[in-house]
Amino acid sequence: MPSVTAQCETLRIVGDHMLVERDGKLCLLDTGVPDTMACPDIVSEMLGVPVHTLVGCRELARSPLTIDWSGRSLRHAATPVHDSIPVRLGTAMFGVPTIRVATPTGEVEAVLDTGASLGYASPDAVKGRKAIRRVEDFLPGLGQFTVDVYRLDVAVGGVPLALEVGILPPLLQMALGLMCRDGWILGAALFRDRIVTLDLASSMIHLAPTTTASRVGSGADDRVSSRG
Repeated sequence: MPSVTAQCETLRIVGDHMLVERDGKLCLLDTGVPDTMACPDIVSEMLGVPVHTLVGCRELARSPLTIDWSGRSLRHAATPVHDSIPVRLGTAMFGVPTIRVATPTGEVEAVLDTGASLGYASPDAVKGRKAIRRVEDFLPGLGQFTVDVYRLDVAVGGVPLALEVGILPPLLQMALGLMCRDGWILGAALFRDRIVTLDLASSMIHLAPTTTASRVGSGADDRVSSRG
């Protein structure tokens, strides 16, 4: 595993998931789990590449991490880039980070889950909106499921984000509510096409302006260059 000295790793984006390769094995950055763990087989099946490890919060908190989505780099022990917007993080059950999100129905607290390519919202947030599609997804601790997906405009620290969010089935909503009362998850959309410094030890995240045109979804995917 990398030391906490200044160091850069190549970031791979596969299906809007952020991965690095360590000792020839793909590892997924996942603040949605408290501890580093073996990756469930279903994740590899859904991404189409062999993912070996979910890198959890305690390991990710060893030093500040600057994630450059477009530049495909992960820098350890790095300082935030100029003009970054600092946003304070909270803490949910098991030490998983949370973040305040301004939504059309008011401010909520969401689990900050770097391992989630799709965000999740409470049912009232999409009331009256039409689903754009249905997808299969998986979340550790909640399992595999099918959800309706909606488009939703929100903001974090004044930074606008165009999200695609799913609505969990009722039993899974209850399970998520035990971890985060508002029942929201914010994932890859916060990192997409921008430079973000994640400092879990200090409960801070620093958001730089987008490095490309902000949009829902990312066209580039490193699936073909990934290997186990």
